[in-house]
Amino acid sequence: FAFYDAMVNYKREEYTVAIQKWEAILPEKPTNDTLNYFLGVANLANGNVASAIDYLTKAADDKNSFLKNDIFYYLGLAYLKENNIALAKENFKLSNSSQSEKILSELNN
Repeated sequence: FAFYDAMVNYKREEYTVAIQKWEAILPEKPTNDTLNYFLGVANLANGNVASAIDYLTKAADDKNSFLKNDIFYYLGLAYLKENNIALAKENFKLSNSSQSEKILSELNN
């Protein structure tokens, strides 16, 4: 229930509240790809790039995650925000999303 309660805050763009709720349940499931993914995306939306990278990297550790393309897309965005073009490109290449391909194309021009 706590996860879905935080999703309501996330969808309302109440990222700080969502992050607090998800961080409270993280000790129960520290390697959960979905939890780490949403913590990463919410932190990125809040401007906490370093935290976003930490959470998204943990999410990426699950090689079988159904969120894999999204995880690498947001990792790419996070590294772009840090102006780390090499790591941004590396992550965009790991995502099969059309957004990643578009950004890669722009970065390579």
